[in-house]
Amino acid sequence: MFSTTLQLLDGVNAGELKFICKRDPNAVSYSFEYTDSLRDENTKWNSKVSSNTEYTFKGLRSGTRIYGRIKIVGRKDQQANSEVLSRMVQ
Repeated sequence: MFSTTLQLLDGVNAGELKFICKRDPNAVSYSFEYTDSLRDENTKWNSKVSSNTEYTFKGLRSGTRIYGRIKIVGRKDQQANSEVLSRMVQ
């Protein structure tokens, strides 16, 4: 079972949103995903895959509500999603 704790924080500059999660010993990669639209089964998620536990998306429009989640991928391609959080971009 993966630990999928996620935090969304303001970046250093306007238009930045920082995703942070706890390192999971069973994870081989982390997919940081966001959307700025209402979520349904057809939602298009923008993503960045990394071996790090944090990633900052840049160039987002200030004042936009962003919905974010993280997908953790394990050694045998197991996957777990965090709950979806939202935050206004500064």
